[in-house]
Amino acid sequence: MKKSLGPIVFISFIIVFFGFSFIPQKTFADTTCPTGVQCLPNPLGSSNTTIADVLKTILDWITTKIGPPLAVLMIVIGAFMMIFSAGDTDRFKTGRQTIVYTVIGYGIIFIAWGVVSLIQNILKP
Repeated sequence: MKKSLGPIVFISFIIVFFGFSFIPQKTFADTTCPTGVQCLPNPLGSSNTTIADVLKTILDWITTKIGPPLAVLMIVIGAFMMIFSAGDTDRFKTGRQTIVYTVIGYGIIFIAWGVVSLIQNILKP
């Protein structure tokens, strides 16, 4: 009888997702607001004036804030699948594939970050 990893992956996702929501966020004072008026700060930062700047900010956030914890989580899940395979070669193979696909996916994230930086440098006036 094979056990499904669905509940483990779901619980791990919930822990990681809600873990990020409790990280304190920096707030930037907006000096363009008149006195006595409450203004909302730009969540992407005040230096993002072009689409390229916004995309770079989002990609940097994915590369530094979401990618590493998610990659570590998936590598740990793959390792647990390999450790607890109990001689089942299919389960061991699935764990190894999980780790390999995680490394490949994280590599693709870094390649995308490099391509965006390269395009920005080429298109800079």
